[in-house]
Amino acid sequence: MAEPSIGSQTFLSMRNAIPYAGEIVEEITRPAMFGVAFRVTGMKGEPVTVMTRTLCYSEAAVDQAMFAYSLMQGYIYGVTDEFGNSRPFILVRQYRPIRAFRTYYGSTVPSGVYGVLDSEWVLQDTEF
Repeated sequence: MAEPSIGSQTFLSMRNAIPYAGEIVEEITRPAMFGVAFRVTGMKGEPVTVMTRTLCYSEAAVDQAMFAYSLMQGYIYGVTDEFGNSRPFILVRQYRPIRAFRTYYGSTVPSGVYGVLDSEWVLQDTEF
């Protein structure tokens, strides 16, 4: 299994699939003309919500991760899912931190991990 990522930001896990971009079809009608025509104006996929989990190794790292992720909104990045599949043109439409919690001694996370950040992303496949 590959390490999931959005741009250079890596995650412990990423849940949900991103639909592939499809053609955007526009209907063309003209006054006083019978019939209808169609044209392809571009390609994009449906926006989808993706959940990620990030391990943070200090108290400041939790806040820094939320800040860095919020700056990614509105930009296009390459995305790699948990199976190693790469998608080059994914638009980050929105980012929301869902919860951040501290780990404790004896928990199932690796040693040295201070906290876990769960996040929700709205991503959309685009094509040029």
